[in-house]
Amino acid sequence: MVGRSNKTPPRRLPVWDESEDTSEASEESSQSKLSNEQEIQTIPLEVRQQVDKANPKERCLIENVSPYLAVEYVYYMPRRLSAMDDMLTCLEYYWGIKYLTLSLDTPCNIFRVGASLHTMFDDYMWMLVPEEDVIIQFLSSLSKHGNKWYATREGFPKFQNTSFKYRFAPISAEMKAITVLRQNDITTNVQPSDVTVHLYPFQTLPLLESHLRPEFVIFEAGRRMQRLQDLINSLMPISQEATLGVTSLLNEIKTQWPISDKIQRIYQAWTRRLDLDYILALPEFNPPSEEER
Repeated sequence: MVGRSNKTPPRRLPVWDESEDTSEASEESSQSKLSNEQEIQTIPLEVRQQVDKANPKERCLIENVSPYLAVEYVYYMPRRLSAMDDMLTCLEYYWGIKYLTLSLDTPCNIFRVGASLHTMFDDYMWMLVPEEDVIIQFLSSLSKHGNKWYATREGFPKFQNTSFKYRFAPISAEMKAITVLRQNDITTNVQPSDVTVHLYPFQTLPLLESHLRPEFVIFEAGRRMQRLQDLINSLMPISQEATLGVTSLLNEIKTQWPISDKIQRIYQAWTRRLDLDYILALPEFNPPSEEER
């Protein structure tokens, strides 16, 4: 564990502009967005080995197909968010862990999925949704003041589980033209009856069991929902037709996944700015280094 005083330069870029995080222009910026191949190459070998240990069959989480069918490693929360030092510092505080200990390279934030689904994930076409009882535990740790939700360090849920269950949720109209073929059973002699075709909105897919930690999944799901809302806000003065199109999509997602409203509340609470000078002065959050003791 690394401990630093609040006078020590941070280990990540000290930038957190919420508009940069949620606006479409910045998300697609060639300066900030790594390609699939570049992000895969950044995953340390020992982390990939830990992911494989958690998923020994090394199969696609969604389609359950063989690793020979281009099953890739994927960051659930994009690794480029590591550059947002202030944001990660706030998450460390809200998530009940110590300063400088949150890394997006953790196997708890990396899973395996087929190349096509990986591309669609990077293009904001789908997300995972935790089980409702897990979301409720996070929501119950928040407090509401006026119309705003706030998180506390002390109330963060602690799970002893090593695996969790998720639903596959489409969040793009383009997914209506996509089929998901899931192999039901693992066999060396696949038959047509071993594969099921799933169509939009994919609610026939089974619960997906994964080692991904729910805090990473909830944060990124909330970020994706917030991105749609921000896109609506940016389109309003430009195009009524485009605004109505995205609004219709967002309403459809909320109808299919009513729990998404709760996910957004949690995300908004976790991304609420903190007084960094104050929290970095807390010894339980930012213990002094050996040199400073």
